[in-house]
Amino acid sequence: MFVALVALCVPALGDGCGQGEYEDPGGGCVPCADTFAGCTACTLDECTDCNTQICCNDIGKVFDGEPATCHSCDAGYYADTTQNQCVACPSTLNCATCTNGTKCATCETNYKIDDVSGACVLDCASIHGDGCTACTEDDCTDCNTQECCNGIGKIFDGEPATCHDCEDGFYADTTQNQCVACLSTLNCATCTNGTKCATCETNYEINDDGACVLDCAYAYGDGCTDCTVDECTDCSGQECCNNMGKIFDGEPATCHECNAGSYADVDNNQCVSCPIELKCVTCTNGDSCATCANDSIVDSRGYCVLNCAKLYGDGCTSCNETQCGVCNGEDCCTKMKKAWKDNACVEKTDDEEDEGGLDLWIYIVIGVAGVVVAGLLIFGLICLGRKCYKEKGPSVGVATSSHDVLFDDDDDIDLTPVKKNNKKNADDDAFI
Repeated sequence: MFVALVALCVPALGDGCGQGEYEDPGGGCVPCADTFAGCTACTLDECTDCNTQICCNDIGKVFDGEPATCHSCDAGYYADTTQNQCVACPSTLNCATCTNGTKCATCETNYKIDDVSGACVLDCASIHGDGCTACTEDDCTDCNTQECCNGIGKIFDGEPATCHDCEDGFYADTTQNQCVACLSTLNCATCTNGTKCATCETNYEINDDGACVLDCAYAYGDGCTDCTVDECTDCSGQECCNNMGKIFDGEPATCHECNAGSYADVDNNQCVSCPIELKCVTCTNGDSCATCANDSIVDSRGYCVLNCAKLYGDGCTSCNETQCGVCNGEDCCTKMKKAWKDNACVEKTDDEEDEGGLDLWIYIVIGVAGVVVAGLLIFGLICLGRKCYKEKGPSVGVATSSHDVLFDDDDDIDLTPVKKNNKKNADDDAFI
């Protein structure tokens, strides 16, 4: 009983240390100030409170003068001991708490401290699953496994272990881990799979079926409700009419083209006559012709002028209704009855004029001779085909060197050849 009472009366180890003391390993009490200058509360390993600024700042706290004590900064702040004040952690670090202006101490949920920068970065693997190596809060953007890459709609490259997107016009076939071309019938700029577009080319929009179709109103103006690649085919508004170079009629809501000789002034939505001085058949505006008369073409100014090359031959660059004024080619020079020499069109000499006349007579003689020969050949073929019998009608004969071959009117009497100049002895119905 006595032993038990003695045990109850002896303080436990360290229980006797007072305020501002700590228990050393031997069980004795040691004033904090002996180990940590200015320290008013401590443990064996560290000072926890002080009554001087130096002491407070040394333990990473801010000193309060009245009362003389230290305090820790709130979450999101750190103790700037050089200024003895709490300063907000830089937002770029994404810290929950920070030890200074460059390093986080703890991070918010789904973040982790980057060993190199000391900032808090997204813990992609914890957010999006194993294999995710880069991400945003909403999406994983890169992986080091095929399963992860395919899961985010990308293709996995083994070396190095990373993902890549498919080029425009292709989509990621994750079942085969390869890029496949979008269907051409969908008209996609990019597609999410083989049946649906993700984006469209300019002037196209995605319809309810996921295909890209012409955005008629965007391409041709308000009021265009149906169109092809080349034109609006159903327009019920002034904007689309004018964009098509036509005039809008309000009642009924339709477009009409201007007659030949006038153009659509779309700024004022009315037809205006082509300027007379342009000499147009039709014009695109008040400054330029669209078409000209048969013997005219549109020049660089937009005027209709005579087509000199067509009228007077290649090389004629200036002309009027009756002649070529400037000829720089053999074709127009020949048609002007001049000589083409040393790349210039010059007047012919007298000898060249005579030579030209002689050439013409030669052509005439050859032509006449050809007609005569052709006639004789045709006559001979007819004679041979009929075995020298005459058809009904007047008698015909062909003279030989010594006899006349005679033909009978009735094709029924063989006539005996008669000596030349002895026609009186021949039958009555024959002649030489």
